[in-house]
Amino acid sequence: MADSAAGQKTRVFISYARADMAFADRLAAALEARGYEVLLDRRSLPTLEDWRRELLVLIRKADTVVFIVSPRSIASPVCQWEVEQMAALDKRLAPVVFERVGNDKIPGAITKINYLFFDPPNDFQTQAEALARALQTDIGWWHEHTRLVELAGRWNRDGRPEGQLLRSGAIAAAQSWASRRPDKAQIPEIVFQLFDASLKKEQHDRDELSKRERQIATEKQRLVAEVVRRALGPHRFESAMRIALAGEPSDDELTRGVVPEPTRRAYLAVAADAAHGVVCFTAHSGAVASAAFSPDGSQVVTASNDQTARLWDARNGTERACLRHEDQVTSATFSSDGAWVLTASKDRTARLWDARTGDERARMMHRHEVTRAIFNPDASRILTTSWGDSVARVWNAASGAELANLKHKLSAEHAAYSADGTRIVTEEGGNTARVWDVANGAELAHFAHEHHLGRRTAFSPDGTRLVTASALTAHVWDVTSGAELLRLRHDENVSTAAFSPDGTRLVTASWDGSVRVWDAETGAELARALHDKGVTSATFSPDGTRLVTASADWTARVLDAVTGTELARLAHDDEVNSAVFSPNGVWVVTASNDHTARVWDAQGLWTELIRLAQRGAVWSVAFSPDNAELVTASSNGTRVWDAMNATELVNMEVVGEDSSAVFSPDGARVLTASRDWAARLWDAASGTQLLRIQHEGEVASASFSPDGARLVTACENAARVWDAARGVELMRVTHSDAASRAPDGARYVTASGVTIQVRDFVKGAEFSPDGTRLVTASADWTARVWDAATGAELVRLAHDGRVNSGSFSSDGTRLVTASADRTARVWEAATGVELVRLAHAAEVLGASFSSDGARLVTTSENTARVWDTASGMELAHVPSDNTAKIAFSADGTRLATVSRGVARIWDVTWLAKLTGGALVRAVARHRLVGQSRLTDEELRILRPILGEVDPDVVSRWLAPSPDPQEEAEIEAALAQWRRHREMALALAKKDWAARAAEINTTLAKVQAERLRAPAATVTTSAGADTTMGSAEMNTQAAEARGRGASRSRYIVLALLLLGTVVFGLAATNQMHFADFVQQVGRAILR
Repeated sequence: MADSAAGQKTRVFISYARADMAFADRLAAALEARGYEVLLDRRSLPTLEDWRRELLVLIRKADTVVFIVSPRSIASPVCQWEVEQMAALDKRLAPVVFERVGNDKIPGAITKINYLFFDPPNDFQTQAEALARALQTDIGWWHEHTRLVELAGRWNRDGRPEGQLLRSGAIAAAQSWASRRPDKAQIPEIVFQLFDASLKKEQHDRDELSKRERQIATEKQRLVAEVVRRALGPHRFESAMRIALAGEPSDDELTRGVVPEPTRRAYLAVAADAAHGVVCFTAHSGAVASAAFSPDGSQVVTASNDQTARLWDARNGTERACLRHEDQVTSATFSSDGAWVLTASKDRTARLWDARTGDERARMMHRHEVTRAIFNPDASRILTTSWGDSVARVWNAASGAELANLKHKLSAEHAAYSADGTRIVTEEGGNTARVWDVANGAELAHFAHEHHLGRRTAFSPDGTRLVTASALTAHVWDVTSGAELLRLRHDENVSTAAFSPDGTRLVTASWDGSVRVWDAETGAELARALHDKGVTSATFSPDGTRLVTASADWTARVLDAVTGTELARLAHDDEVNSAVFSPNGVWVVTASNDHTARVWDAQGLWTELIRLAQRGAVWSVAFSPDNAELVTASSNGTRVWDAMNATELVNMEVVGEDSSAVFSPDGARVLTASRDWAARLWDAASGTQLLRIQHEGEVASASFSPDGARLVTACENAARVWDAARGVELMRVTHSDAASRAPDGARYVTASGVTIQVRDFVKGAEFSPDGTRLVTASADWTARVWDAATGAELVRLAHDGRVNSGSFSSDGTRLVTASADRTARVWEAATGVELVRLAHAAEVLGASFSSDGARLVTTSENTARVWDTASGMELAHVPSDNTAKIAFSADGTRLATVSRGVARIWDVTWLAKLTGGALVRAVARHRLVGQSRLTDEELRILRPILGEVDPDVVSRWLAPSPDPQEEAEIEAALAQWRRHREMALALAKKDWAARAAEINTTLAKVQAERLRAPAATVTTSAGADTTMGSAEMNTQAAEARGRGASRSRYIVLALLLLGTVVFGLAATNQMHFADFVQQVGRAILR
């Protein structure tokens, strides 16, 4: 009965006086008979050992101590010592009375415990049985008591080593044991000390483990960030965003303190900002051969090798209908009114479908696969061709009845209508193009080629010319006479040839990787762009200002049609088969072998919203607090503008140049700093001067306190605080001291070319957000923080060159400084500890935080750069004059810069406004529509880093944010972004119109020059090795053509150069002058 549940015998130590040995032996025998292990000093002590030490060992081992009460044990010093040791160890004590003793003589540790009486007349065996049963009470707890006391004692004796502390499971068990403590039972202090030390060690170990786990999780995120960076290189922005989202910490990791790694999120912002993708159509299970917009741009139709064509909502990617064939669908197109869809298939049919319902309305049969099916311009007729058939067929679009067939000697493989619908061109047998009269089916002309045609034959917009593609050459023909007018050569087969909308230019694309724009009259090459592999298609935008190309290099590209400059690169995961503009020229739809079609924004990489042109150089630009207005300071005064429509509201003209201008916190006033030694305060609504504060030199900067009651100006070697109502100087702080790091007598050359000696000029001064501090930036190589009330210097920040600006973050905890030492630095404002250093290649002239402090903007080398504050990573850059002061808008969605003396406003919603969790949710909801799942290749790359990954990286973020404020900020930011897109589109359309006018003007001048040249120049060639024009042209005419072509080419190049300087450099996507000159040089060499 004395065995525990684990089979452990209960140990009982008997404390007795030597005179009571016989009774002790009898009691020991009784307990042993009942299964107890009895510890007696004379039986359990080793010979010749320290008996006290060994007795203590026995007491420690015992689960219970039985004390035999008798006059002799009460008087025994040894027994008294044993009782003291029991009490110290909080052992359970069971007193048994052998002979009665008065309570006043019994130790207190014994008297408070109920006795068992073994003296007469009590029966020994009965009492022994009662004792045995009593010893079983809570015996499991006392066993653990014994064990823990032994552990604690050994731990204490050995110097409390960490190796003997309890571990996590044992700690939990010990805590549970302590919580079940029986009444009157005590736990020794040493055991509690063991518990406490074990808990601390366990917490330390957990902290270290958690720290290691966080470090590992952060390193995994850094590895993911590197994968994202590599995806950004080839413009695979959607892939980059998916990979970045896959690296987001899980909810479990977040609860364990893992934080999002800033570099990975910074790359996410870069990808989101740069992404052109609007929606991706992913339901096809095979390569997508073509994709086209409906006339109103609201729908897209795709044709695929999976035997289907599909109708989609162009804005949200919703599939509206699936149009099924019995073999691969080779093409699909809308009728001109958008009511019908026409498909062609290898199942030997062309089919007509209702574009609203997806119902089949008519079926047109051929004997072989249908290679082409198109509507005539008014959608009343359908024209089809078939590989292997010797006829092209015309059908009634309403009934599907065959109206006519155009007989060929060989198979008719391709066909196209003229713009007015009166003629048809077909390709026969691979090397002959034939023109037919639609009214009577009569053949009007045919054009023989030496090589196979490329199924790209098309009329010019006015129907007078025809372009064909054959082998290495595109040919231009006169439709009426049949004369070959131009021969345009490539280095490999030509895949595409098409006229511009106005017919003045041609674009050709080739498997040599080039896209070339030609003068449609002279054959002069006007522009060239290169892909990494063969180009499968190239088409003009509706206004003729841009091109979109599709290539086997897995990209489509939007190009400037004048210069060939790349405006946007649209990446797929396989070869791109087609790319076309929407009817309004705003969007592009592409089709690819990666089983997807995608709609893209065609406006280019950066979103310029507003351009504010004024006379004179612009030195600074700033937003009003409500973001509704802008103020610019220039060499011709200060102006206030409407920030949404670029309307000039107020003109504050002064004598001299204003170096800076800012709004007051309430937006009612404007403060200017001028080079005429004055700071001025103006009424922002009327332009009335309210106050003039005269200085002893040029005023470098001026700004308001947060409450608008004070002003701070920087002039010479001091910053001064003024009463904003009265213009009274309240305080002055100076940088003139022996601690200046600027070399004695150091000299600098000013922008005007004047050499001046450094006198610790203060370049700028600003208040902290709470108005209690000032920061000044000086040519003495320091920025300093001052108490704004007393002028006491609080912190000094040292650079290795003059400091041009200093600015607080919105919460006042950080400072950013810009310096001639080619760095901008972020500092802890209270201590001056450097947190981040942003290296530049040249002097940094200005730096400021975004509204939430997550981003920075700096200006250097005629460039404004946006940075992630946490990681120090550059996110983007735009043109900005070195002399300009630039800034974010208060809401963080816009950036104001000055480029070539013009103030420009850019959308930076994805770069600067949407940060943290808001960025993640916004990307998931709006940037990855139809593209939420990781591709097999992306999974292959990520699994070694992250282990098993959920391919759907978006669904986790679609639910509303648990923070209502964050959710509201996301919606507000995206609403503002959509408004910005409308503004950007309006500005882009102006640029496109200007570019179109430039093209027309240039070509008109070329045409005039051509008309003044000998008549034979009409048929000039772009290639000197090819004979052009009719057979009757003699050698003299050919030489004249060559001279005319040369003159025309140089005229084209000269006019294009002039036109680009005048018009092109103001466009949304500027091409650097040097790049243009380089292109001109290449053209001249050709």
